[in-house]
Amino acid sequence: MISRWWNILKIRYQVMIQTGLWVPMSEDGSCLSFSKLTLKNLVLRDVDLSYHSFVDAKLTEVAFVRVQLSGSVFDGARLTGCRFVECRMWRVGFRGAALCGVMFSRCEMLKSHFQNARMSAAEFVACGLTSASFADVELKNCRFSKSDMSQAVLSQVSLSRTVFLEVELMDVKICGTQVPLDDLVSILSGNQKEVFVLRLPTWSVTMTVEGIRVGCQAHTYAEWLGFSAARIQNMAPGAAAYWDRNKGLILATWLDRFGS
Repeated sequence: MISRWWNILKIRYQVMIQTGLWVPMSEDGSCLSFSKLTLKNLVLRDVDLSYHSFVDAKLTEVAFVRVQLSGSVFDGARLTGCRFVECRMWRVGFRGAALCGVMFSRCEMLKSHFQNARMSAAEFVACGLTSASFADVELKNCRFSKSDMSQAVLSQVSLSRTVFLEVELMDVKICGTQVPLDDLVSILSGNQKEVFVLRLPTWSVTMTVEGIRVGCQAHTYAEWLGFSAARIQNMAPGAAAYWDRNKGLILATWLDRFGS
């Protein structure tokens, strides 16, 4: 009990001394509530903000340094120019949030949720994003580097000029991910091999040196080249018509980028 109240006083002091703002308690009195607050030019360092609410808050140039944030909720929040450095952020929620120029550096973000978030010029550096969900997220000019995104969910993501550099993408779920046709995205994974994601009507296409994934079907170039119309049609309803329309483009693109 004493340590919890000491932590609350420590947080309140850091906020008060820098911004003059008195942070209220949550309704149940268990923690502080940052919901709907406007915070600017603030540094929060070495405090425990686990399970705190930042719902619909407006954060500008706020830095979280070595802060415990697991279970906290930033749903609907607007973050601009914020930094998260060496934070523990397991199961943190950013659902429907807007992040502009936000940097996450060396953060543990297991099973964090970014569903329906809008992210512009955001950066993830050396972060643990295992099983994180980016479903239905809009990414523009974002950068993921030296991070572990194993088993992450990237379904129905809109990618625009987003780069993945030295990122572990094992078992990542990417069905339905969309990339503008005039903005083919180069993704560089941890094994130094490029990945191209191409949006086409009905199913998106992901290409690596190992092969081609159409929707959720992944095969080598040679296998795709040799598949009969019947085999293609058995993959999914409408697959044969889709392949007739796009086969030439898909195979030619793979050869142009990865063929030797």
